[in-house]
Amino acid sequence: MTDDTPTQRIPETTDAAGELVEERQKSKALLFTLVGVGAALLIAIIVLLIILFGGGSGDPQATPSSSDSPSASPTPSDSPTPTESATPTSTPTPTPTAAPPPPPDTSPGLASFTLATQNVQCQSPPAPGGGGVVPPNPQVRFNYTSKNASSVWFVFGTSDAADAGAFPMPLSGNQDDVYGSPNSLEFPCYQAEQKYTITVVGNNGQHVSKTFTVKNTGYVQ
Repeated sequence: MTDDTPTQRIPETTDAAGELVEERQKSKALLFTLVGVGAALLIAIIVLLIILFGGGSGDPQATPSSSDSPSASPTPSDSPTPTESATPTSTPTPTPTAAPPPPPDTSPGLASFTLATQNVQCQSPPAPGGGGVVPPNPQVRFNYTSKNASSVWFVFGTSDAADAGAFPMPLSGNQDDVYGSPNSLEFPCYQAEQKYTITVVGNNGQHVSKTFTVKNTGYVQ
């Protein structure tokens, strides 16, 4: 009996240990499988979260870009530049009106002068002993107006008439004022031309002279 007992117990112990080893191996395999599945699920969740948050972060960036386009549209509305350009153009308009008037002219002289006879034509006298009438000398005609003057003078020639003191004239007048009406100013027919000078004495004492010439286109004695 002692021989049979050990022979039967040895196989029983071997089978139990083998079953225990197999169960442990299955447990380890299941544990590794569960760990792998859990890791795969964790990775999947992380990827899903990245996709979700990554898409959400892209949308807000698109939103400001669309909000930037309206911010660019106010720029044309801010360009009422024509309105501002109209303001400077209207500003110069009142400037001339606001400008002070020019100072009054205080310089002496002739405000106007007109020579009616720039040329005269002297006629030849009749032959000696012919009994004809000697033609009169032609008249010289002019008129003038002075400005800022205290006196006006007239003289034959080109000298200062006021210094010569020959013929005082009114502040405005004509050839009849040289000798006094009705005497006229006659051209001397013995000359081809004659110069005359009018001198204006200003209120400040300044002398301003104007010389004019009358030419004889006819007979010269």
